[in-house]
This record gives sequence, C-alpha cells and structure tokens, in this order.
Amino acid sequence: MSEVPSDIKEQKSSTPFAQRPPQEGSIGRNLAGVEIDLSSRRGKMKKALIERGHFIGSTRETDIPGTEINRGIVERYERGELFRAYMDFRREIKDAVKRGEDSSPIEERFNAFREQSTDFKKKLDILNRQFYPYPDDPNKWDTVHVEDGELGKHDIPVVTLDLHPPKDGKKDERVPYFIVPPYIANPYQVAFLAISLALEGQRVHIMTYPEKYKMSKSSLDWIERIREDKTLKLYSKLAQKTAEGLGLSEFNLVGASMGAAIALEMASDPNLKGKINDLIAIDPSSIFKRTTAGLLWDFGRDTVPPSFLDREISIKAAQSERPDLSVSMGRRGGWVEAPFLWAPILAKAQITPETLGRINAKGKFQVWIGGKSKITGERGKSVLTQGQQLRQQDPSLQPMKIIEVEGAHHLKLFSTLTMASIITQKTDPQEDFIVLKPNDLSSSGAQAILAGRYASR
Repeated sequence: MSEVPSDIKEQKSSTPFAQRPPQEGSIGRNLAGVEIDLSSRRGKMKKALIERGHFIGSTRETDIPGTEINRGIVERYERGELFRAYMDFRREIKDAVKRGEDSSPIEERFNAFREQSTDFKKKLDILNRQFYPYPDDPNKWDTVHVEDGELGKHDIPVVTLDLHPPKDGKKDERVPYFIVPPYIANPYQVAFLAISLALEGQRVHIMTYPEKYKMSKSSLDWIERIREDKTLKLYSKLAQKTAEGLGLSEFNLVGASMGAAIALEMASDPNLKGKINDLIAIDPSSIFKRTTAGLLWDFGRDTVPPSFLDREISIKAAQSERPDLSVSMGRRGGWVEAPFLWAPILAKAQITPETLGRINAKGKFQVWIGGKSKITGERGKSVLTQGQQLRQQDPSLQPMKIIEVEGAHHLKLFSTLTMASIITQKTDPQEDFIVLKPNDLSSSGAQAILAGRYASR
C-alpha cells in the first residue's frame, strides 16, 4: 500500500457525524435533497432500496477528518459507489448463509475489496484537500501572472494535484501533466479526469481560463481580444505562458473538448519543440468546419441530455464546479455569450490534417474520441485519419494513435477512471486505430477495484 500522511489517518473530524444535516444520497433525503418520511410505507421502501445500494449518487456531505474542507461531489460519488459495493457483498454473504453455502470465498473477496477501498478513500481525501480549498489559500493553489501585449494581464489560478510530492532536496523524475480544460471551464469541471491521473501517481496541473473572472482576476478586455482575434491562438499562447510560469521545462499536455483543440494548436507551435512529451487530446472540437447553428445543435444534443439524465456524468462534469465560482463576473464571459462568441470560433476548422502533421510530441500522441460523440463524429474521424497519413510520411514524427471508446458520448469520455491508466502507460499501443468497449474501462474506483484494475501507488 502507498504511504498516507498521518494526519489523514489519525485526526478526527471536529463535527460529530450525527450533528451534520443530511445531504443528497443520505437515508433521510432523496437525491433531490427533499426530506423522506421514513415512517411511511413509501419511505420504508425507499430506505430499504437505499440500504440495498439503490439511489446512491453520492454520500453525505462531510468534512475531511481533521479539516474544515468539505468533500467535493466527485469524491462523494466515489464513496457512494464503494458503499453500493459494500452492500452488494453483504447481501451476497447473507444470501449464501441462508442457502446453507460456504460464504468464506465471498468474505475473502470482500476483505480484499475493503482493504483496497480504504487505501483509495484516503487518497481521495488527500486529493480533495488539494483540489477544493478556496483559490486565495496560498498553500493550496499556484497563481501564474501573465502579462503580454496580445493577452493582457491575468493571474491564472492553477490547481496542482500530487499524492507523492518530492521531498526537500530530491529531484522529481516524473514528467508532470498539464491539463487544458473544456470550454469556459475552471479546474473543477475536469476534476474526475485530473484526479484519475493523480491516482496513477502523477503530478497534475490544471489551468483556469480568464473567463472565470472571480478566479483569475483577469482584465475584462480579454473577451474583446477573443472577439477580435476569432481563433484559438490566444488561448494557445495563454496556456503556453501558464506552463512557462509554472516552470515546466517539459510536460505531458492533455486537453479535453475545446481544451483538446487548444492543446493541438499549442503543440503545433515550433517554439514548443522538445518541451511536450506526451500529447493527449480528448474529443477535440474544431477539427472540421460547420455552421454555428450546427455546432450548437450537435453540442446541445451530445452534452445537455447526459447532464440532465445521466447522474454519473452530471456529478462528474456539471455539478463538480464550486457554486460560488460557477458563473463569470457579469454578463460577459458567461453562458449567454456562447452563441455569439465561442460557437463561431469553435465551428471553424482550425485543427486541420496539416496541423496534426506538424505536431512535435516527443512521447505518445493519442487522440481519444467517443463512438457516439457529435463533437468529432465521422467527419472528425476522417480529418484525424488524414493527419495520421501525413505523419506516416515523416519517420521523424511520433505516430498518432486514435482511440475510440465504443458507444461513448462527448462527456462520457471525461468520466472514465481507468482511461488515466492507459494514458499514463509507458508503452503506446501498436495499432494506429484502437476501439475500446465500455467494459474495457472502469468508470469508478469501485469498478476498478472489483475488476482488478486499481493498483496502489
């Protein structure tokens, strides 16, 4: 097992569990937070179903032991899934005893699962402490000051996750991961992806866009600069400056959605040659041209239904953002700007086969796409294939691997825990085009442990 700081193991919460009000996923309320009358027939049925593992979207909202930091909803979801597995094991044991069968094999599996899940939960607490404190906490956040004639002045908050920070005087041999998040996002909206990488033992940095004025303390003319430029180049330059401000001489670059398009644009800059090790682009936008209305239609039907109907995706993407920072300061930079500013930019085909053909990544170059994603789709897959062919003509370039997750929509790609284990593998798949089935990946820690995919690091 990996070593866990003693303060996580030994300190106790200052607030007794019984005094905390019930939150979503707890017995006393339903998932919408509405009180349940447990004395009624319906309430008793609801309680029985919850105790059997149903309706567990997340656990009770509590402080991390020894802190005043609440567990974020992503961690609460993971704990809820572990609880669901506990209940399944207990039910299996109980049923085996009722049938007069030997329950010891199930108990052995349960004990092994519980040991690994305890390690997993302790690591989640550590990462949660790094991820969810307030941005003005100087001990938990990096802030990169960017001042440039093209970009303006910004103080970019960067979340850093690391389960194994190097000890004083020790050189860190790991190449850090630098994440460029999706459209109008702060770090919380890629919390699950970032935490998954950190659970693999990696050091992970996640930048914030200037649109989040409450976090970035950016000048309000940033939107005007984007409106005038009408491309992703300013975003690319900002990400480059942020990585430089962190002192990253070499890094693995990861982008998701719009962030993937920015990462690809960034990696095609010859000035960054030799600095980018692995390049991972997850369902990039802007790889084929469409109308603004077409982009909004595709984006809406690919992202809105899962956000409302799929509780897992809702928790891992939409609800993971801190409520007090969920809306940008004032009208500009908020969601109302999308049809008028970002959609026309993203509808352009800015990532062409030629862009893909000149990208210099020293290590792996992977593009992940969803089999049912409307953001990439068949036209996007065609562009990626053309980029592959261009790269094959130059033996000095690393090959580009396309990895499709069968049946996955856009947001589902950011919600898979064991994607990180594939991304962080030292070896790259030999095939140029790989198709993974949903069962090849685990969407939660509980699934990863049960499938033997969780390794203590």
